[in-house]
Amino acid sequence: MSFVTSVIPVYNGARFLPEALEMFAGQTRRPDRLVVLDNCSTDATAEIARSFKGMPCEWRRNETNVGLLGNLNRALAFSSETEYLHILPVDDRITLDYFERMLPLLED
Repeated sequence: MSFVTSVIPVYNGARFLPEALEMFAGQTRRPDRLVVLDNCSTDATAEIARSFKGMPCEWRRNETNVGLLGNLNRALAFSSETEYLHILPVDDRITLDYFERMLPLLED
């Protein structure tokens, strides 16, 4: 079981995904597991996720496009596999010390 799992729900997010992945790789305390949850993208999302070398990254593709809320619900399913689940849409950003600052607050 992972301690911290981050899930990036994405649909056709090739424009934003490289920066998002680099943001996770640059964290002062990285998540233990990073998952790109692809909602049947038709752009280069899959290639970007599969070729990322900055840190281990899982690419998971839905069998069918389940819509935004469906993809967010699929992201929630990872909660049974981790102590802390973090969901961040591909076009959102966090500071590079996000996990380092957040985890002590959650553990209290």
